[in-house]
Amino acid sequence: MQGENEIGMFYRELATSEEGNSTAKNIGEFKASVQKNGGYYIARRESSKSMSQNEASSECQDLYAEIKSDLMNSYAWDTAIVFIQNKDSENTNYSNKTTGNEETEDVVCNIYDMSGNMLEWTTETSSETGNPYVARGESTSSRHSLSEENTNISFRSILYW
Repeated sequence: MQGENEIGMFYRELATSEEGNSTAKNIGEFKASVQKNGGYYIARRESSKSMSQNEASSECQDLYAEIKSDLMNSYAWDTAIVFIQNKDSENTNYSNKTTGNEETEDVVCNIYDMSGNMLEWTTETSSETGNPYVARGESTSSRHSLSEENTNISFRSILYW
């Protein structure tokens, strides 16, 4: 079943969350923009400013007046990893790369540390009771269900039009 990990937990993009975590502004609009315009931009580096998922989402959504922006969603994360793997033969196993404390750069796409040592907030929601907030990173294919109290997590913004 898509979105289910090995222990039965679900991760998904919701229009709204009853758990209190922020969701994507409008995931349908984001996907339509990607289809129409052929892509989107993600921040080259993650922010290391310590804040909650809700604060990170609010900061990402208010970046520009004329360009749509949001906290990284699962669709953006997954398509970026596939794109990197398809563009750079040296990063064919990028989605399972782990680096410890080293900074890694995808040379072709000029993105840093999606597989690095920091977890990054996303707009996904977990079905785990008490831990609806989802962070990705450390190993780019992994997801982590967290509580709102986890604030030492980085984040990236996405831009689309």
